[in-house]
Amino acid sequence: MPVLDYDDEFTTAGGQAITAAAIGTKVKDAGAARDWGAGESVVPYARVTSTAASNPTTSMTVDVIGADDAALTSNPVVLSTKSILAAALTANSLHSLPPLLPGTNKRYLGIKFTPVGGNASTGKFVAGLVERTARPQDGVNFL
Repeated sequence: MPVLDYDDEFTTAGGQAITAAAIGTKVKDAGAARDWGAGESVVPYARVTSTAASNPTTSMTVDVIGADDAALTSNPVVLSTKSILAAALTANSLHSLPPLLPGTNKRYLGIKFTPVGGNASTGKFVAGLVERTARPQDGVNFL
């Protein structure tokens, strides 16, 4: 089962406009603290929707964060991160992040987007989790 499901997305259907630093519209709640990175390798991804490229001044930093609250502000721990240059944030581009780091127990898991160098005025993102073995026929272009 390479593609998990819509419950494993951090953004709502159709994508989330990211113009300034923001967390995804959906945060996963395990109900109790757990190690999100334990077990089979799970890879976060961020896709720019096909409507328009994202245009932060320099780059977009994407962090997957485990925390003790749904706002991702109480004892946050970055479990995966990637900085994507603005030139690569073209419409319909897909960007994989490193697999989630094991070893930290947190109840909530979410994603945070941070434009670097200046806010973006265009572009929406869809972000979520897939297993390492995801393939194009499973609905993932390439990771």
